[in-house]
Amino acid sequence: MSADPSSHEPGFDPPAAHSFSHDVFSGAAVPSAVPLDPLTAEVARVLEQPPPERTWLQSALLLGISLVVFAMAGVFQSTPVDLALLVAVLLFHESGHYLGMRLFNYQDVRMFFIPFFGAAVSGRTTSVEGYKEAIVLLLGPLPGIVLGVGLGIVCMFHDIPILRSASLMLLAINGFNLLPLLPLDGGRLVHLILFSRQRHLEAAFRLVAALLLGLGAWALGAWLLVLLAVFMLFGTRMNYVIASLAFQFRQLFPPGQPMDLSRQIPRERALPLIERVRAAFPQIQQPATLANLVRQVWERMHVQPPGVLASLFLLAIHAGAFLGTPIAANLFQIEQRSVVSAPGPQGEVRREEVHSWGRLKQTTELGADHRYHGRHVEYYPNSGRVKVEGTYSDGVPSGEWTYYREDGQVDSRGDFLPSGPGPMKLPR
Repeated sequence: MSADPSSHEPGFDPPAAHSFSHDVFSGAAVPSAVPLDPLTAEVARVLEQPPPERTWLQSALLLGISLVVFAMAGVFQSTPVDLALLVAVLLFHESGHYLGMRLFNYQDVRMFFIPFFGAAVSGRTTSVEGYKEAIVLLLGPLPGIVLGVGLGIVCMFHDIPILRSASLMLLAINGFNLLPLLPLDGGRLVHLILFSRQRHLEAAFRLVAALLLGLGAWALGAWLLVLLAVFMLFGTRMNYVIASLAFQFRQLFPPGQPMDLSRQIPRERALPLIERVRAAFPQIQQPATLANLVRQVWERMHVQPPGVLASLFLLAIHAGAFLGTPIAANLFQIEQRSVVSAPGPQGEVRREEVHSWGRLKQTTELGADHRYHGRHVEYYPNSGRVKVEGTYSDGVPSGEWTYYREDGQVDSRGDFLPSGPGPMKLPR
């Protein structure tokens, strides 16, 4: 779009002549002697007041996304212990955002404790340096992933069910939040670093993110997220208009000195902004809503995405954590085999034990030649109950084998008979 203010785009009409002379677009806004339009005057009055604090509902909505998705997908069991762990994981995630906001002097930083959900954090940035916002976004999921990996490593050597569940939740929820989809942390990070630099790419990114979120939510039956995707879809045009207005005014009024975004918008800048916002959104007549849109344009004018090196560094951290999370979770599932000895009625008994993520998966007695010989037992990974039991003779299944359901009831039994060369399949 041309920086020439006389150029016309749909929804971007020049300010009304009764409010300003056209000198406002020469680089210095000069109010005319004609009194302001009543709505413009009221919006200007609202802008002179401190910005309203963001409500906890905005943060609580994002906080609930993980809970809804995983509940709909049936990833976690709905036991009191699981729910308590889920709340703790979400609280730990939000605490990272909270500390980041405190570190970078955000205003109105608050953490809200929400029954049955955990916590939500809200705050308002005062800095135009985009790398600070990027760090705040990463400080939510990254500590949780690091802690999840640490607990997972512990559980590879010790069978501690509650730590194993905590590790799984930390990795799953924080890894999910790194997905490059709005309004998740990963989506907001990618938007800030890449797509916020060009309004057309930003609009395309928002459309694709809304469609993908809607399709995923529909597949999971998460209708609350479907509604969120619809709102995002309809909000794409408003975001595009705000970005275009910010582009226009950035050309007309270069930011110049670093600015504290918490300060009041200078009146000579606020008045032409109000007129352009009113022209772009003629259907909006509420002063508070118009003032909020003006503030969004003002912030968008001044916020600077991270530089090239900082962007590459932040994207590398994001990609490493996002891709490394499922890799770590799968590495924890690798089977570890060991041979242990224990006294038995007829002397020492040696058996091979197979563990996966600290859980005993199966155990088989060994003969003198280190081949399977004796009792063999397999266990269900979650409950630890017996899944299969039978015997080996010189490395070959023999005798009666019994299969159990997870509730402990017998599912089937089968006798092994010689059937010629080659491996024999266990009866099901």
